[in-house]
Amino acid sequence: MLSGSKVASMRKDLKFAFERILAVPQEEFGAVRKSFEMWRNFNVIRLMGGAVWNQATELSQITGSMGWKATLGAIPELRALKRDIETGKAPNDILDHLENTIGGVGSEYINRMEFGAKDDWVRNKGDTITNQWLDKVDNGISKWAKGVLDYTGMTPLMIQQKRVHAVALVNHFVNVANGAESKFLTKDRLAWMGMSPEEFAQVSGDIKRFTKPKQGEFGKGYTMDFDGWTMEAPETYSKLMTAIHRESRRAVQENDLGSMIPLMGTTLGQTVFQFMNFTLHGWNKSLMFAANHRDWTTLSTVLHGGFLASLAYMGRTLLGSIGMNGDEKRDYLAKRMNLRQIVANSFGRVSQASLLPNLFDTLSPYPMFSGLRTTSDLSSLASNPTYQAVNGVLSLKKVIRNAASDEYQTTSKDMRGWFRLVPLSNVVPITTMLNAIANDYPHSENQGK
Repeated sequence: MLSGSKVASMRKDLKFAFERILAVPQEEFGAVRKSFEMWRNFNVIRLMGGAVWNQATELSQITGSMGWKATLGAIPELRALKRDIETGKAPNDILDHLENTIGGVGSEYINRMEFGAKDDWVRNKGDTITNQWLDKVDNGISKWAKGVLDYTGMTPLMIQQKRVHAVALVNHFVNVANGAESKFLTKDRLAWMGMSPEEFAQVSGDIKRFTKPKQGEFGKGYTMDFDGWTMEAPETYSKLMTAIHRESRRAVQENDLGSMIPLMGTTLGQTVFQFMNFTLHGWNKSLMFAANHRDWTTLSTVLHGGFLASLAYMGRTLLGSIGMNGDEKRDYLAKRMNLRQIVANSFGRVSQASLLPNLFDTLSPYPMFSGLRTTSDLSSLASNPTYQAVNGVLSLKKVIRNAASDEYQTTSKDMRGWFRLVPLSNVVPITTMLNAIANDYPHSENQGK
């Protein structure tokens, strides 16, 4: 029999869970809180265009666990990014079933549909001209922020990675059921997916029973009779769906309810730790998960992660240097493209590293992971976009000082700092144009030098 205090605690936790699922705000509406929300959306417009590079590292979770053969074999099955506009079907039978059944892979566009009020200012502060204008600004910023995620490739690439992983994972289960060996489906990983070895044997038997081979574009594939399986063996079918759901949301990381930090539902947490959601949740989903399993798949994902992260870092750095003048570009590349920095940032971008690089650079007098983040030049916890924007705005006072002084002048470094306040400032070719503009300014703030 549970005590009264235990029951009350469980009710509180259940209420919290339901409110998060229903997207009920943790805080009441306030002008300051709403203003910070609008500012965070503007930060997305400013800085998230360059975050598409992060998807290259996320690919390591798929190739490291499934292998290149399975990953590349799943890609031709996609054929299209979106569902068929006439039938509503996904581009693959397995994907169509998974997306309609467990609401998993590929459902980001549906999950991100907004059904909330579009007149928060008027609704809460009164129907005035000022509040009507604030609602228009709020809605415009929100649409622009969503457009940045959609049209710079962030959301579409995430969806495609999840779809590739889902097809590869199902094919992996089918191959194992038909006699192939697996270094991935160990006893510990199966337990995490919700299956004992005995239950996995039953699932494998039913997979073999309800699948039949087909000829794919690059080799043998399979079709699965989901309807027959759900009718004849619902328990093993449910076990497979649970396993796919759990592994899909971990491999291409999703911020599940159980892994969320309550602070991140507040204005303070969302502002201070903006753009660090995945890093924070990666502490459990990647770092602690890897430390717990310590198997071949863990090693493979880390090695793949380091390799793909190094390619993404070098590509992003080289593109970011386009438009700089000769000396400045040489210094920039010498600092960012030396072997030590490439190795450090390759490790820093691995999912299993989580917060470790940020904590190290916060505590160390000599930062090791400079250039790590796509949304900031800093790699410590001071990489907060709001903090950097405030510093950028405060530095604008140099404009007045330089205009009134015969001794000081605006430099290219000043211009690049102010350009970070501009929307899409880290997206090519806007970065290239801003670099070219900054080149017209001197390097020294002292006139005559």
